Amino acid sequence: MNIEVKYKDLQRRDTTELITGHENEIKTLIDEINNINWLLRDKNAEIQNLIRDKKEQKIQEEERELAFRAEIDTLKNKLDQQQERSTSENQELNRRINALCNTLQRDSETYHDRVNQLTNNINALESELNSKQN
Repeated sequence: MNIEVKYKDLQRRDTTELITGHENEIKTLIDEINNINWLLRDKNAEIQNLIRDKKEQKIQEEERELAFRAEIDTLKNKLDQQQERSTSENQELNRRINALCNTLQRDSETYHDRVNQLTNNINALESELNSKQN
Protein backbone atom coordinates (compact mmCIF):
# COMPACT_ATOMS: atom_id res chain seq x y z
CA MET A 1 0.00 0.00 0.00
CA ASN A 2 1.43 3.39 -0.82
CA ILE A 3 2.18 6.05 1.78
CA GLU A 4 -0.47 8.53 0.60
CA VAL A 5 -3.26 5.93 0.88
CA LYS A 6 -2.09 4.94 4.35
CA TYR A 7 -1.94 8.57 5.39
CA LYS A 8 -5.52 9.26 4.22
CA ASP A 9 -6.66 6.08 5.90
CA LEU A 10 -5.05 7.21 9.14
CA GLN A 11 -6.71 10.64 8.92
CA ARG A 12 -10.17 9.06 8.73
CA ARG A 13 -9.80 7.15 11.97
CA ASP A 14 -9.87 8.78 15.33
CA THR A 15 -6.69 9.80 17.13
CA THR A 16 -6.61 7.10 19.81
CA GLU A 17 -7.07 4.32 17.31
CA LEU A 18 -4.42 5.94 15.16
CA ILE A 19 -1.90 6.01 17.99
CA THR A 20 -2.56 2.48 19.24
CA GLY A 21 -3.49 0.65 16.05
CA HIS A 22 -0.90 2.00 13.67
CA GLU A 23 2.00 2.62 15.99
CA ASN A 24 4.20 -0.01 14.31
CA GLU A 25 3.26 1.21 10.83
CA ILE A 26 4.05 4.81 11.81
CA LYS A 27 7.42 3.77 13.23
CA THR A 28 8.13 1.79 10.05
CA LEU A 29 7.18 4.77 7.90
CA ILE A 30 9.30 7.13 10.01
CA ASP A 31 12.22 4.69 9.71
CA GLU A 32 11.73 4.53 5.94
CA ILE A 33 11.59 8.34 5.74
CA ASN A 34 14.74 8.58 7.86
CA ASN A 35 16.51 6.05 5.63
CA ILE A 36 15.44 7.92 2.50
CA ASN A 37 16.57 11.20 4.06
CA TRP A 38 19.92 9.62 4.95
CA LEU A 39 20.29 8.30 1.38
CA LEU A 40 19.39 11.71 -0.01
CA ARG A 41 21.97 13.40 2.24
CA ASP A 42 24.56 10.79 1.27
CA LYS A 43 23.87 11.18 -2.46
CA ASN A 44 23.79 14.94 -2.08
CA ALA A 45 27.21 14.82 -0.39
CA GLU A 46 28.51 12.60 -3.23
CA ILE A 47 27.18 15.06 -5.80
CA GLN A 48 28.75 17.99 -3.95
CA ASN A 49 32.09 16.13 -3.83
CA LEU A 50 31.87 15.40 -7.55
CA ILE A 51 31.06 19.03 -8.29
CA ARG A 52 33.98 20.17 -6.11
CA ASP A 53 36.32 17.67 -7.82
CA LYS A 54 35.22 18.83 -11.27
CA LYS A 55 35.72 22.47 -10.28
CA GLU A 56 39.21 21.65 -8.99
CA GLN A 57 39.99 19.78 -12.21
CA LYS A 58 38.76 22.71 -14.27
CA ILE A 59 40.86 25.14 -12.24
CA GLN A 60 43.93 22.91 -12.63
CA GLU A 61 43.32 22.62 -16.38
CA GLU A 62 42.93 26.39 -16.65
CA GLU A 63 46.13 26.89 -14.66
CA ARG A 64 47.95 24.41 -16.93
CA GLU A 65 46.57 26.17 -19.99
CA LEU A 66 47.74 29.53 -18.64
CA ALA A 67 51.16 28.06 -17.90
CA PHE A 68 51.36 26.61 -21.43
CA ARG A 69 50.26 29.92 -22.93
CA ALA A 70 52.89 31.75 -20.87
CA GLU A 71 55.54 29.27 -21.97
CA ILE A 72 54.44 29.64 -25.60
CA ASP A 73 54.58 33.43 -25.28
CA THR A 74 58.05 33.20 -23.73
CA LEU A 75 59.25 30.94 -26.53
CA LYS A 76 57.71 33.24 -29.15
CA ASN A 77 59.47 36.21 -27.58
CA LYS A 78 62.78 34.33 -27.55
CA LEU A 79 62.28 33.35 -31.18
CA ASP A 80 61.43 36.93 -32.11
CA GLN A 81 64.55 38.15 -30.30
CA GLN A 82 66.69 35.54 -32.04
CA GLN A 83 65.21 36.49 -35.40
CA GLU A 84 65.80 40.19 -34.70
CA ARG A 85 69.36 39.45 -33.59
CA SER A 86 69.90 37.27 -36.67
CA THR A 87 68.49 39.97 -38.94
CA SER A 88 70.67 42.57 -37.26
CA GLU A 89 73.75 40.34 -37.56
CA ASN A 90 72.96 39.65 -41.22
CA GLN A 91 72.58 43.36 -41.89
CA GLU A 92 75.91 44.03 -40.17
CA LEU A 93 77.59 41.25 -42.15
CA ASN A 94 76.12 42.59 -45.40
CA ARG A 95 77.34 46.08 -44.50
CA ARG A 96 80.84 44.73 -43.79
CA ILE A 97 80.83 42.66 -47.00
CA ASN A 98 79.76 45.71 -49.00
CA ALA A 99 82.45 47.81 -47.32
CA LEU A 100 85.06 45.13 -48.12
CA CYS A 101 83.81 44.96 -51.72
CA ASN A 102 84.10 48.74 -52.02
CA THR A 103 87.58 48.67 -50.49
CA LEU A 104 88.60 45.81 -52.80
CA GLN A 105 87.24 47.71 -55.79
CA ARG A 106 89.15 50.88 -54.80
CA ASP A 107 92.29 48.87 -54.09
CA SER A 108 91.93 47.07 -57.41
CA GLU A 109 91.48 50.37 -59.25
CA THR A 110 94.43 51.87 -57.37
CA TYR A 111 96.50 48.76 -58.16
CA HIS A 112 95.63 48.99 -61.88
CA ASP A 113 96.37 52.70 -61.88
CA ARG A 114 99.71 52.05 -60.18
CA VAL A 115 100.52 49.20 -62.60
CA ASN A 116 99.67 51.49 -65.53
CA GLN A 117 101.81 54.24 -64.04
CA LEU A 118 104.72 51.86 -63.49
CA THR A 119 104.30 50.49 -67.02
CA ASN A 120 104.35 54.04 -68.37
CA ASN A 121 107.43 54.84 -66.28
CA ILE A 122 109.16 51.67 -67.50
CA ASN A 123 108.27 52.52 -71.09
CA ALA A 124 109.51 56.05 -70.61
CA LEU A 125 112.75 54.79 -69.08
CA GLU A 126 113.18 52.27 -71.90
CA SER A 127 112.58 55.00 -74.43
CA GLU A 128 115.06 57.27 -72.72
CA LEU A 129 117.58 54.43 -72.49
CA ASN A 130 117.07 53.59 -76.18
CA SER A 131 117.47 57.22 -77.13
CA LYS A 132 120.70 57.49 -75.11
CA GLN A 133 122.03 54.31 -76.66
CA ASN A 134 121.41 55.54 -80.21
